[in-house]
Amino acid sequence: ITALGNIQAATSCALATRLLALPGEDLQDSLRVAFLSMGEPAVVCLSGVLESASGEPLTRAIYLLGKLKATDAVGQIIQRLHDPDPAVRRFAAIALTEIGDPRAEEYLVALLRDKDPALRTYAAVGLMSIGGRISIRLLLASLNDPETRWLAVRILDRIGSRDIDSLIA
Repeated sequence: ITALGNIQAATSCALATRLLALPGEDLQDSLRVAFLSMGEPAVVCLSGVLESASGEPLTRAIYLLGKLKATDAVGQIIQRLHDPDPAVRRFAAIALTEIGDPRAEEYLVALLRDKDPALRTYAAVGLMSIGGRISIRLLLASLNDPETRWLAVRILDRIGSRDIDSLIA
């Protein structure tokens, strides 16, 4: 597995993605290192996994795409926010936070109303770190909603003065 990562070639992709389904913490740790060493070719491999996998292999792929800051996979990861598996939705929110792409802001704000408290927390952390103009406008609109008001206030406080004009308005 370490050699696969050192090769850094797309040819090792098929084998590496099949290994995502195997149990074993040591194996998965080695595989994580290999994918992270692979860099850009790993993004292509892991993006393919998003379309066909489920369960742990899928959550592992999403996690790795987040660690690789795979902006090319943001659209696919956003789609996984609607997955029936709560673990997949949580890992998708975490990955979007890691990537920090502004395209995720609107979807993360929508997650503030989710019934899963962990998912709401991950979305809040993502919004605090991305904190762009879209987030601020959507969060300001959320101040009128009694369900999300407290969370919106906290997130806006953490975003701070990155877009002071929107806050003043």
